[in-house]
Amino acid sequence: MRHLALLVVLLAAARLPAEVAVLNAHVPEDSPSVERVRDIMLGRISTWSDGSAVRIVLSLEESADLVVREIVGRDTERLLRGWKRLVFSGGGAMPRVVQTNRQALELVRDLPGAIALLPEAPAAEGWRVVEVGK
Repeated sequence: MRHLALLVVLLAAARLPAEVAVLNAHVPEDSPSVERVRDIMLGRISTWSDGSAVRIVLSLEESADLVVREIVGRDTERLLRGWKRLVFSGGGAMPRVVQTNRQALELVRDLPGAIALLPEAPAAEGWRVVEVGK
């Protein structure tokens, strides 16, 4: 019975998407912690370790929203409402919002200092993939 329970847990874990932060290839940080990524997404941190600006990219795909919820503790819509308040008070610049995960990857590749939270991403030139989460 224990083996069956373990098998079920392993199969369920294998089906969960990985949570990754996709960084522009020129972002100076190798592997930001979950806490640092959360603070970036919430607007508490606005620069990378070299002083360059952080630029957040949000995908409106449901799979990306699930990752944002897991890492940040807020869905994308609620996160954007918080950013609107922050921008209105002069405390930051709105994240770039795209419709698909593919568009998010392309924007991260082309936008210096960019970061996006996605369920998965292929390794490619122009961006780095860093696993975050559990």
